[in-house]
Amino acid sequence: LAQSKKVDFDNDILPILTKARCNTAACHGSAAGRGGFKLSLYGGNPTADYDAIVREYAGRRIQHSDPRLSLLLAKPTGDMEHGGNVRLDADGRHNQAIVRWIKQGAKRQSDGSKLARLEVRADKTFVPRIPAITQIHAVAIYENGQRRDVNDLAVFTADDDAAVTVDENGKVTLQRRGRHNVIVRFLTEVVAITFTAPLYDEPIDLSDAHRANFIDEEVYNTLAELRLPPSLPADSFTMLRRLHLDLTGQPPAREDIARLERLMESSDEKSRAAWISEVVNDLLESEALTDYWTFQFGQWLRVGPAGTSPEYAQSYHNWLRSHVQRGTPLNKLAADLVTANGSEGPATFYRAAPDARGQAEHFSEVLMGVRLRCANCHNHPLDRWTQDDYHGLAAIFATLEKGKSIRYTGRGEVSHPATGAAAMAKIPSGTF
Repeated sequence: LAQSKKVDFDNDILPILTKARCNTAACHGSAAGRGGFKLSLYGGNPTADYDAIVREYAGRRIQHSDPRLSLLLAKPTGDMEHGGNVRLDADGRHNQAIVRWIKQGAKRQSDGSKLARLEVRADKTFVPRIPAITQIHAVAIYENGQRRDVNDLAVFTADDDAAVTVDENGKVTLQRRGRHNVIVRFLTEVVAITFTAPLYDEPIDLSDAHRANFIDEEVYNTLAELRLPPSLPADSFTMLRRLHLDLTGQPPAREDIARLERLMESSDEKSRAAWISEVVNDLLESEALTDYWTFQFGQWLRVGPAGTSPEYAQSYHNWLRSHVQRGTPLNKLAADLVTANGSEGPATFYRAAPDARGQAEHFSEVLMGVRLRCANCHNHPLDRWTQDDYHGLAAIFATLEKGKSIRYTGRGEVSHPATGAAAMAKIPSGTF
């Protein structure tokens, strides 16, 4: 920060505390805090953090007459005993920024810029050989259009530090072949970036490989990037077994194998292609496929969880089976679940959880493919979900009446633990 610039609490001070690991779950960001000092996890609640730093403890954490004597600085710099050891360099730029903030009055003034998103790139994400070094660049983009290099404030975490290491400024060293991720965090934004070191030194040419569809394109592009030769084509017996297992969950019957053996007497590729098409069509029309995929969807949608009566679970199962049999598109299936009312069938989706918060967790896991539950008590430590997202989604489900019949009433609320007030309904990641 330039010496003359006003220091902003939300955008300048909170990232420093996160960078120093002061507000992690292992330190003052835990549910109970540490040593009587509690911060929100990763700075997710700036208002509460400001109050804790400036107003709590009779204001003794801030020393206006001599900022360096402030408890906020004396402990992490090692001038006073501190259970978290030294977290800030007394002569470093982060410590100096906090000193300037206190000298400016330790106010929570804001320049009006709120973080919109975090943009992350690297000098190179593909390295032909290891060990290799590259650099991550993190740029914060604010709602007013301002762009800011935040490499000195972002937190970089490798998913496997035996394969890749990253220093506090985003310098990456790849030490093992394969694909590896680095997580970049700044305030509430979390972005993952993937680095690839091919498994072999010599490139492979897959330009002549047959590509029948976009899935083949993805597979061959990945194999070429990893320099990994593709497996040989499956023989007919392997193909038959895979088709049956993938579509029905069962191995082929004796008569299916016998038919294949007769076909094998012919070496005509067209005959083999026609046979595969015939097998697939037969399986797609089979009761075995309907049974198997009803079971699979039943597992994913948690048909018959604890607390749901056998009668409700059976009606849910029957409804699901009818849609699998008809080949209902997944978006239509999801829409029918979300808008369901009544006592049976898809309305049973709303009986899987006892209350609105449980329903938000159930909905997010089943239909969003994410886990929101960490955001109940604090912003998610490994993703972008916030407490507003969690309780905003719960507020939507609070408007349902869950008696003998499920119905939308438009009434009901859940309280937001950070404010004690009723949570405002919102879609996760969206607006209120």
